[in-house]
Amino acid sequence: MGFFGEEGWQWQFSWRRNLFDNELGSASEFIDQVSALSPTADTKDYWLWDVKAPPRALTLVWRLLWDRLPTKENLLRRQVPLDNDLCTFCQNQVESAPHLFFTCIKIMPLWWEFNSWVKEARVLHCRPVDNFTQHFSMVASKATNRKWKIWWIAAIVSIWYYRNDMIFNNQQLSISKLVDNAIFRTWSWLRGWEKGFAVPFQQWSSSMSFAFT
Repeated sequence: MGFFGEEGWQWQFSWRRNLFDNELGSASEFIDQVSALSPTADTKDYWLWDVKAPPRALTLVWRLLWDRLPTKENLLRRQVPLDNDLCTFCQNQVESAPHLFFTCIKIMPLWWEFNSWVKEARVLHCRPVDNFTQHFSMVASKATNRKWKIWWIAAIVSIWYYRNDMIFNNQQLSISKLVDNAIFRTWSWLRGWEKGFAVPFQQWSSSMSFAFT
């Protein structure tokens, strides 16, 4: 996909077939995005996220960070016909990724809950990548920061699945149920991936202020 030249890494892509006209824009956008990435010959490849979560969850989050989820805003951009472009939760603003996951008034209580558990009073970024990096503490241990990141991923997945249930299964919004879903996902992933984690769910979830320490 590229080579090291006198000026460093040079991307050199070749497509398996000729691109259709409607694919040229996406290909150009992809090239613009990866042009900001520059591999180095003396650095070993590694996975940046030091978190354990199911592959489907990580894929969903990766799509969110690149704004590739089929939100209503993105569907309309791709000329997919919709009844409206309003947020599934609040029905007041366009359903963009930043709004849907972070600034919708119906969803924000989920993030307020987490802030109350970790005793962090802050204004959260609406840009996904910046919001993710906010779930990190300079004074916390590596294990604690990993739990914070796992919570973030679990919250994102829970929001997206709940949104789809409302659209396709006529589910009614319950913020308490949404928070419970995120809590259970976090616990189940910790139990499945964290070595030595064997705390029963009822015990773990009954004291969330200690769960993330």
